Amino acid sequence: MHEGKLIDENTNEFTKFVLNLESLGIKIEDENQAMIFLNSLPKVFDQLRDILKYNKDFLSL
Repeated sequence: MHEGKLIDENTNEFTKFVLNLESLGIKIEDENQAMIFLNSLPKVFDQLRDILKYNKDFLSL
């Protein structure tokens, strides 16, 4: 993802990527999608990424 893009734009781009993969018959589990998305965020989100990654056991949907 690119610095300077709004988080919504990054999210939409990632969602399209996942949907394209699914249309090709490639399924990515939800937890893997979350990790890929977090790792794709720009550097400005490093702190948020670390908090979400290392506290995932305490988070639930």
